[in-house]
Amino acid sequence: MSFALIQHVAQAGSDFESSFRGMAHGRVEAFDTVIGRILRADSERRGKEGLAEVIGRQIDYGIPLPGQGEGRGMIISASITTLDETDPAHVAGLAELSDTIVEMFRWRQ
Repeated sequence: MSFALIQHVAQAGSDFESSFRGMAHGRVEAFDTVIGRILRADSERRGKEGLAEVIGRQIDYGIPLPGQGEGRGMIISASITTLDETDPAHVAGLAELSDTIVEMFRWRQ
């Protein structure tokens, strides 16, 4: 499992949530947490040809900047790479660990 973080600024006239939803792969869910709203999109892709047994799962999280930061925020992407024979409980555990790590995110002023 790996994580990547990138600052995101929505185009003029768009808010962070709309911008995130427009870029997201898969269904977007929204969760209200102690740090504010967290958006979550989950998608999967299978490898091609000689890598057909490889499954790449990507979970993207959008965390808007609080206060006057309309249109700005952080996107955190978690990538989980597995094989066909990987125990589904193991994959579910990694996704839950990813959710837990992101829930610990805090903005500092």
